[in-house]
Amino acid sequence: MNLNVRYNNQHINVSLGSISQWCGYNIKTKEFIITSLEKHFSSYKYQEYEDTLINNVSIDGEHIGRKYCRLIRIKDKESLLQSIKNSKIGILSSLIRNKISSFNFQKELEIIDNSLLRIYGLINTEVMEFLGKIELDYDREDILSIVSNSEYVTRDGQVVDALNYDELLVIFLNTLRELQNKDPEKYIIIFENIDHYIEAECYKSIVKKSEEIAGISDTYFIFSTSIRGYALVDEEKCEYITVFNDLVYSMPDYAHLYEFVNSNYPCSKHWGDEVLKEIIAECVHDVGKIGNIGSIDGFVVRKMINSTLSINNVMKNVGNSIELKYLATNI
Repeated sequence: MNLNVRYNNQHINVSLGSISQWCGYNIKTKEFIITSLEKHFSSYKYQEYEDTLINNVSIDGEHIGRKYCRLIRIKDKESLLQSIKNSKIGILSSLIRNKISSFNFQKELEIIDNSLLRIYGLINTEVMEFLGKIELDYDREDILSIVSNSEYVTRDGQVVDALNYDELLVIFLNTLRELQNKDPEKYIIIFENIDHYIEAECYKSIVKKSEEIAGISDTYFIFSTSIRGYALVDEEKCEYITVFNDLVYSMPDYAHLYEFVNSNYPCSKHWGDEVLKEIIAECVHDVGKIGNIGSIDGFVVRKMINSTLSINNVMKNVGNSIELKYLATNI
């Protein structure tokens, strides 16, 4: 899908795949686009101060309707918990309601129903009768809502809120997978600034788990990151990496990038497939930044300061004279 968002009198184009990674340090632009998507695919009315968000989203050249898909924005632990357990919008509550409809417990419902009728009758006789023309009533559906509105706890009795972020992510994705199997729906899931909450290895695991879900459902995942090392580069995902800095740049497909680097590298080096993927993942957040990309002085000072903290920094590769000259040259 080709996403187009109007922002500050310009149009930003982003390629959306089943797994999209939004890298770079321009948090403001990423946040505006995410907010635009969240607002567009919600049922909430636009406020007067949100005029820049109205009709500013199109997909594949068309202004699609607000019910085009269901969007979930996860930007911190609180929003992650709400996306799981909220009785109205949580995917776990949706899954439970879906499951309940297929259960056959008519006999159990009859027993509860009769008990509740007696309880409500007693309350209405002993309490409500003296208050005027008012009494308590309930619908059998209320019984089912008791289940879907129940509190969630861990198997050892702790509140779900006590689980750490990566554990909650696994629960969220497992629930989403099961829900999509039972009641398929078009989803866009946005993990905003996810690199602030989990380690890099966990990030890779979550991306791969999301990729499995996207492979069996109509689900699109967007991962917003800005910390070095938080990017997963391979043949399927490279072209859906967009870098937000001074410029907004969409990466080409991996085969093209591999050929470009190995054909144009300033000295005689040929990068292997896996090594090049690691290099791209390490430097991708800096693509599209205007100005200096750093200096030897800065690396030296950082190493000096870190040495006082008993941190030993070593550059993986200090470069040869041709590479250093290329870095210092205006092109």
